[in-house]
Amino acid sequence: CKTCWDQGLKITWKRKRTMAVMNRHLFRAVLPFHCLGCIWSQRDKKENQHMAPSVRATVTQFNAVTSCVITSVLGDLAMRIPQRAHLLEKWIQIAGVSQAEGWSGGSGKMKQG
Repeated sequence: CKTCWDQGLKITWKRKRTMAVMNRHLFRAVLPFHCLGCIWSQRDKKENQHMAPSVRATVTQFNAVTSCVITSVLGDLAMRIPQRAHLLEKWIQIAGVSQAEGWSGGSGKMKQG
């Protein structure tokens, strides 16, 4: 997943902020009744594809990010364990930035470092 933020190694602060803003937008758009079991459990049936669109968008975003993380950490068979650990640490940092900036509403400013 080389296109997934350059395998997580050189992710710019602008990209982190973009991801945080997207997460914030998706979470704010979730309608509580879309999370109800009856609607949620029926969302994948072809005739119900219009159901729970706010939850579907959030799940799609997080599945895409998860795929990037998995592919970047496990995709290169030549990568050694310390390299994988370092890459995973980077993804954890990104998740922390995304959570602080996206879910809490953020201040609009990000500290570098």
